[in-house]
Amino acid sequence: MDKYMATNDQVKVSNLMTANLVNVNPLFTAEKIAKTMADHDISSVLVLEDKNPVGVVTERDILVKLAADGYSPQSRTARDLMTAPLISIHQDATLTESCMLMASNRIRRLMVHNEKGICGIITLTDIMNHLFKESLQRRDEQFFGIQAKEFRFRPMIAVNETESAQKAAFKMALHQVGAILVAGGNRQCIFTERDITRITAEGQRTVSVTVGSRATCDLIGVNPNQTVADIVSIMESHHIKRVMVMDNGTIVGVISIRDILEKLFTAHVREFNRKMISMLTQKEMALAGREADAKNGGLP
Repeated sequence: MDKYMATNDQVKVSNLMTANLVNVNPLFTAEKIAKTMADHDISSVLVLEDKNPVGVVTERDILVKLAADGYSPQSRTARDLMTAPLISIHQDATLTESCMLMASNRIRRLMVHNEKGICGIITLTDIMNHLFKESLQRRDEQFFGIQAKEFRFRPMIAVNETESAQKAAFKMALHQVGAILVAGGNRQCIFTERDITRITAEGQRTVSVTVGSRATCDLIGVNPNQTVADIVSIMESHHIKRVMVMDNGTIVGVISIRDILEKLFTAHVREFNRKMISMLTQKEMALAGREADAKNGGLP
C-alpha cells in the first residue's frame, strides 16, 4: 500500500483536532458573533442551545447570509446564520476519511464527536499543516516541486474600489470565492471574507462601507515558477490562507490552502489507485497461472 495512504490511515482525527471550541448562544447577533471570531482569531463558532450543539456559524455564513444582502449586523442572529445540521466525524476516524468527507461536502471544517457528543473541530488548515510536515519527512520532492503555474486558476473576479462591500460580498457569494480583486488606483488590492467579518464586528452594514477603504493592498505574492514548498512556507510565515500568483506585476491567479490540499490529496490518491491496480493485476496474473497449472495437471 502507498506509504502516504498507509500513514494517514493510521492518523486519527483526535490527533489533529482543536478541543477547546468557542461557542455562542443562538440569540447572539451577527455583530457579537463576528467580534467573538475576531477576538479569538478564528473563522467559525459553535452554536449551543441548552448546552446542545445545534449548528455552526462561519465567515462564509456571514458573507452569504448577511453581508451579501446588506443586512444590519444587529438584525440577524446565530440562529439565522448558522449552518445546520452539523456535519461531524468521530474522533477515531482517520485523516483520509476526514479529507474525503470534507471534499464530498465541499466544506473547510468538520465538528468532531465521540460517545459524549461534540468534542472538537478539525479544519483544512489542520490537515494541510499535517500533510505538509508528513510530506517533508518523506521528502516528497515530486509534489513540493510543483510550480504555481501548474495550478488551475479560476477566472479572476473583480470589483471597483469605490463600490460597496455589499456588492463585493454578493459577487463573492455568487462565484463561491473567498476573495475578490479590487480595481482602481495604482495598486493591486484584494478584499476577503475576513474583511467582511471585521466590518460586521464593528456593527456596520456592508452597504455603508466602500471596498477600497478595507482592501488589503500589501499583497503577498509568488511568481509562476515558485514551488508548492515555497508557497506553503510563505503562508505559514505570514499566517495567510492564500497568495497571489503574479507575473510581471500582474495578478494572474490565486492559490489558497484549499487548492494546495486538494492537489496534494488528489496526487496521493491517484498514486494509491495506480499501485492498487498494479497489485490487483499481479494477483490476477498469478491466479490465472495457478488455474492454468491446475488444468494441465500441474505439469510445466
